[in-house]
Amino acid sequence: MNKSDKSFVIREGVLEMYKGNDDEIIVPNGVNAIGSFLMGYGAWFKKVIIPKGVKEIKDNAFNGINVEEVVLPSSLKRI
Repeated sequence: MNKSDKSFVIREGVLEMYKGNDDEIIVPNGVNAIGSFLMGYGAWFKKVIIPKGVKEIKDNAFNGINVEEVVLPSSLKRI
C-alpha cells in the first residue's frame, strides 16, 4: 500500500502520474479525476482503489498496464 503521497503527481485535482512501486495503489483523497497516470509503463498492479470524490477517469488512464482489480467510487460519472 502507499506509504506516502509523494508517489503521486497531482495537478489541479487531476492525478497525472504514479511514481511508486507498490502493487496496490490507493489514490489519495482530494483527487477528482484520473489522467493518463499509468499510460505506457507496462506495469502490473494487483489493485487500484479510487476514492469517493473522483468523478472522471480520462481516456487511456490505464493504457499499457495490467490491473487485476479496480475499485470504483459511487461518485464516478465518466470513464
